[in-house]
Amino acid sequence: MKTKKLYIILGLAVITVCVVGYFNIFSKEELVTPLDPTPYNVTLSGTYTCLPHADTSGPQTMECAFGLKTDDGVYYAVNFGASGDSMQQFQSQKHITAEGFVVIKEALSTDQWVKYNIKGIFTVTKIIEPAPPEIKPTPAPFVGGQKIGDIKNFGSISIKPLSVEEDSRCPANVNCIWAGRVRVKILVNGSESVVTLGEAFPTQNVVVTLTEVLPQKTTATITPSDYRFTFTVTKKSTPITTGKCYVGGCSSQICSDKPGVISTCEYTESYACYKTAKCERQVSGQCGWTETASLMACLGK
Repeated sequence: MKTKKLYIILGLAVITVCVVGYFNIFSKEELVTPLDPTPYNVTLSGTYTCLPHADTSGPQTMECAFGLKTDDGVYYAVNFGASGDSMQQFQSQKHITAEGFVVIKEALSTDQWVKYNIKGIFTVTKIIEPAPPEIKPTPAPFVGGQKIGDIKNFGSISIKPLSVEEDSRCPANVNCIWAGRVRVKILVNGSESVVTLGEAFPTQNVVVTLTEVLPQKTTATITPSDYRFTFTVTKKSTPITTGKCYVGGCSSQICSDKPGVISTCEYTESYACYKTAKCERQVSGQCGWTETASLMACLGK
């Protein structure tokens, strides 16, 4: 009786093992997704290079079968088909982007590509030309002149431009009723002053003149680092303290040593400031408006 029970138990165990094994085998087969051999359209980007061998354990030859290594590291053999012109654009180590279709390696009817570690054959139908790089205009270099922060010595005089206080010049190819001006803050031997383009600035021993400011004014924005300044330094002559100064110009905005000076009849609000200003000989010996506190406040300096 005991022997019979033992056989029954062993039989049930065998049956159980068989059933479990059967389901394990078939469940694993159901998890394997069959490969789809249908070609599919794709756009690939990568580098044209030698295809890697699938088996690298034995001796390697020097042969090189060119193909495409995509940007994510997948290799494809390349077929140019009817796109013969495309082949000329596929050069070693050149990065390209192309449209076409892929046939996976497992669906190929030949074993020619078995020895290469590729995903499939990429048949090229169109090369996508890269967008031309954006070309940013390079500003023309300025010859000579001082930048803001540059120090230049003129004998015993050192000049350092600090900042552009005003640049109201009329832009090129624009009709303006006023030519405008440039005023630059500078250090002369350590003393801070503001000079105006084209106007002499007398110091104790010399006369400093800002003779040129580049670049020429346009409608484009000029950054502080773009500016270049040219100064001339001359010995100070004996001031002319005699001779009358005259107010002229259409809006009475000119102070000079010549009576009846004529100008174009444009008008700006700053001209009103000169109605109460004093036209007289300056330290430089030239006629000009005396820069009093009230005049400077009116002009907004």
